[in-house]
Formats: sequence, C-alpha cells, structure tokens
Amino acid sequence: MDILEKFDITNVCLTLEYLVNGPNGVENSSMTSSSNFIMAGISKCPAFLGRLHMQPYFDQHGVEYNSWCAQGTTTNEFLQVQFASQKTVVAILTQGRVQSPNFPRFSFFTKSYIVRYSLDGMMWKDVMQNTAVKLFPGNLDRDTVKINYLPSSVDANFIRVMPQGFLITMCLRIDILGCDATNNKSVSHTTNGSQMSTGYNWGYAGTITGRFPPSEVTINVTTETRLMCLSLCSQTPACLSTSYDPASHYCIGYGRTTLMGIFKPSDPSVMSADDYVTLFFNYDYASAVGFTTMLASGVSVNIPGVRMSQQNAEKTCHFWNATLLNVVLSSQVSALQIIVAGNPSLATEPGLYVGGSKAGSRYVYQSGREVPSEHWHSVEPDLRFQCVILTTSGRLATRNCSDSLYFICSLL
Repeated sequence: MDILEKFDITNVCLTLEYLVNGPNGVENSSMTSSSNFIMAGISKCPAFLGRLHMQPYFDQHGVEYNSWCAQGTTTNEFLQVQFASQKTVVAILTQGRVQSPNFPRFSFFTKSYIVRYSLDGMMWKDVMQNTAVKLFPGNLDRDTVKINYLPSSVDANFIRVMPQGFLITMCLRIDILGCDATNNKSVSHTTNGSQMSTGYNWGYAGTITGRFPPSEVTINVTTETRLMCLSLCSQTPACLSTSYDPASHYCIGYGRTTLMGIFKPSDPSVMSADDYVTLFFNYDYASAVGFTTMLASGVSVNIPGVRMSQQNAEKTCHFWNATLLNVVLSSQVSALQIIVAGNPSLATEPGLYVGGSKAGSRYVYQSGREVPSEHWHSVEPDLRFQCVILTTSGRLATRNCSDSLYFICSLL
C-alpha cells in the first residue's frame, strides 16, 4: 500500500507525519538499539544511522558508518525510537542497508519483524493481529521502501522494531507514520513530510555531515523552534531547504538541495549523533517547477521535453537549482522506469543523461562517489565515452557527451 492510498483506519490522525525524519521528528540521541554492529577499522552501524534514506559516510580513517545493523542475530535485537511526546502510530516504513563498498556483492536487509510499543520504556506490548503477535513482512532488497500499516493504531512514547528474519544480518533504516496522540481524530494524507502552519509541505531530505558553500547559504539566524525555521525559509524565495540545530537553535537556509560537504566530526576519531544535521526540503517548490517526487527514494525529478548535450543539460538543471540525477538506489531505477514508461516519446530513445562522468578508469559523481557497479548494463561501462546515461531498460551505459539526448534533473 502506498502512502498516498486511502488509509482504512478511521478516527486516527488529522494529519499523518513522519515521526522519525519529519520536521517534528526525533533527534539522533533518541534512536537507540540492543546492539550495534562493529567491525574494527572497517565498519560501524550505530542506531542513529537507522533513518529511512540515510546514506553512508566515512571518517578520516576510512571507517564506514552505514545504516543500523545488530551485532547479534537473535530475535531479541531491536532498533528503538523514543518520541518527545506521546504519539499515535499507524505505520512502519523500512529499508535495508545501503550498498557498501566494503561488501559490494552483498545485500543486508530485514525480511520480517515484529513491533513493540511502550509508554514508559519499561512495560512493553506487542502489536497484535487478532490474538497473535503480528509478524510484518519486511524488505525484499536493500533499497526499496516497504510500508506496513498496523492492524490498528497504538499510542506510544517508545517503539521497537525487532527483526525476525533477515538476509546475512539484521540491518534496518526506518521511519514511522503517525501523529501527536492529542491530535488523533480522522485520517488525511500529505504528499510527503508534514502539512503545517508554515504554508509549505516539508519533507526529510537527508542528513548532512559537512557544510554547504557560503554562497549557497540564504538564511543564517537563530529561531526558537524548527517550525519557526521552516516558516522563515518558506517566506524566503531563495531558500529551498533548511537545517536546524535544536541545541544552538541555529537555523540555516540553503539555495540548493544537493547534499554536499566533507565529513568533519567534532572528534576526528569518533562519529557521533551530534555530527549530523538533518536537512528538510520544500516539496511544494518541487511541484511548482514541475518535479515529480519519488516516495520510494525521496528524490524529486524532472525530465524536460528537450534534447541537449550533457553540458547544456547540466546547465538547464542548474536553472531549477537542481543537478543531473545521481542514480544510487535500485528504488530510483524502478521509479524512473515507471515514469519513462508513461512517456511514449522516450520509448525509442537510447537513454537519458544522468549524473556521473569518467575519472580515469572509473565513473564518479561530483561528490566523488563511484557510480554503483550493479546498475551498469552487462557490457558497460564503455571507457571510450565520458558521460553516463540511463537506458530505457533501467540500466546505465556510457555515451559521447556531445550527443543530443533527453536528461533527468534531480532536486536532491
């Protein structure tokens, strides 16, 4: 069931919000777990990386921080979220672990799970269906978002997602749909994020660990709350996304949405929850300029109806404060295939320009991240060509950058 489909539980929430990643979501310190996977010198998987759409980062020693994974494999392992106030919970969203350069041929995800909830963190109840503990179907791959609605809503201050079945090991990235327990009357839906008094529709865009270039900062003030920060950004035409630090109350608005920056932790030897800043993005802006938001991957895209060289395509994307799409997730490819299939004029095209260009014998995005090998066509990449295209079969290929092709712009 998609988020936008009619929810069949009545008298629950006036508005559904993302309780983990939304504008009223939890801080990193509110995400804990039974255990965290650690492989010395290679990989760490703390609980606060268990957010939906969270991407991996590396510290200066090359240690990878990627999703939440349990150290053990018993059915008592859990990823826990503590809310700031009592919430009415109606659905759980899950993904697996992002593809890892340390384990490029393996996928890690949770195939099934149960959910427990509590008001005090001491006494726990299982989510039930009839008289049995509800076993929720999990993911079939590492990237696609799986949405499970609870048989009936529950009121809770704490939620635990407990993997039962898994591939290789227990790994999760999650979000939770619901609302304040004091605001639970009847269900309506948002297109993404939360409908709030800001007058805009804001959604979670990711988590940044570096800093945007100063030229991209459009607001730099202090506000009492995150909602005030979002409201201020919505009133500033050049502000497309915001980050808010609840400790210092710093509200920073940005003139772009592409996640940039190099990881610079406060302690170079340890990455902690405090080194992350959550970024929120104005989805109403995306809709206003003709972008379609793909809920499965959290990316907003636009395919202009004109052919151009790769260089001119990139310039056109910049006009919308966007960039050529970096194809990273399998869920992006699946969603794009649906979009392309709905446009007959693209059916006979060799492909559409996306992000990525040749660097030596590799193809990389502007961030320096390598184009995932799993997305290439079986006979690609062809090192004779510099630019990357997405073919209508859903696979990546290379192309001469001067060829005139359609292209895909992305706001995230």
